[in-house]
Amino acid sequence: MSYGSYIYHWPSKYDAVYWPYTASAYTRFSPISGYIAFGSDFLDISDEEKKRVAAFLKKSYDKEKAPKSHEERLDWLAKVYQAREADDAFWLNYYCLRAYLSRGKPKQSKSFRQEAIKVAQRLARDAEPGFDKAKAIFVLGSYSHMLGQKEQAQKHFAELKALKWKVENPEEASTSEDVVAYFTKLADALKSDEYEEEYFKHVEMEEE
Repeated sequence: MSYGSYIYHWPSKYDAVYWPYTASAYTRFSPISGYIAFGSDFLDISDEEKKRVAAFLKKSYDKEKAPKSHEERLDWLAKVYQAREADDAFWLNYYCLRAYLSRGKPKQSKSFRQEAIKVAQRLARDAEPGFDKAKAIFVLGSYSHMLGQKEQAQKHFAELKALKWKVENPEEASTSEDVVAYFTKLADALKSDEYEEEYFKHVEMEEE
C-alpha cells in the first residue's frame, strides 16, 4: 500500500529506522524452510547467498522449534543475514530497529544501542559521504545522548552539520543539505528532550 513522508516523523526516527521495518508483518518467514528476511529483500538474494543460506538452514533449522514471536523471528533473522554476509548498512538498521522495539526494556535496548554504535563507528569512518554516513553519524550522536554521554553526542552532531556530498543520481530527491537538516532537527529535539514523550508513548517500561 502507498505511504507518505509522514513515516519519517514517527517516533522511530530517533533510531533512524522507519516503517515498514518497525511492523512485525514486514518480517517474512517460511516455517517450512526456515528462510526469513525483511519484505524488501525476501526475494532479492544472489545465487551465492542462496547457497550459503541453504547450507546454514540445512544445518541449523529445526521446524519443530520454529520462532513464533516477533522477537524470536528477529533473533533468527539475524542468523540468516549473517549467512547472507549482510553489510554494515544492514546491521546498523537491524540493531537500531531492535533498540527501538525494545525501548521499554532499558537493559536490552541499551545492549542493542551499543551494538549499533560499533557498526555506526565503522560506517562513519569508512563510508563515502552520503546518506549511510550521515545516518551513522546521527546514530552515534543520538545513542551517545541516550546513554548519557552528552559531550560526545555534541561532537557527533557537529560532525554531522559539517557533512556535505554531491548528489550524482538525478533520481535522488534529497540533497546533502536536506538529509543533514533533517537529522540536525532530530538532534535538536533530542538535546531539548522533546523526544521522550512521543518516543515512549504507549510503551510500558519494565524494570530490569
